[in-house]
Amino acid sequence: MVNRKRENLRVRVEILNSASGEIEIHYYDDPHAESFLGWKLPESVFRDVMRWWKKFKLHSDPKFPITERTTSCKITMYTPKYVDIRPLDKFGRLKMGGWSLPRLVLEEMEKIDRD
Repeated sequence: MVNRKRENLRVRVEILNSASGEIEIHYYDDPHAESFLGWKLPESVFRDVMRWWKKFKLHSDPKFPITERTTSCKITMYTPKYVDIRPLDKFGRLKMGGWSLPRLVLEEMEKIDRD
């Protein structure tokens, strides 16, 4: 995957690859803004989250909270607006940190991933 960005009328999302195998995500509230919210995810977590997101979108009326455990992370969605992601260690245990991504970021990430 190469560095990509997507703009719509409301937001701008950029996905950047780093040499260390991480995916960096920049989210701009305004397409013309210079400041952004940013997250760095391991590529394996990024791929698992994107697979889960595509599967999640097939549900027309999901019941919250939604939880799924993959090989690299635990994904939880308590409300329709945010997705919480916690990485797993090599033994399958939850690591201390994690990420909370707005749903809008996942929607834009999926569009970028398709392009």
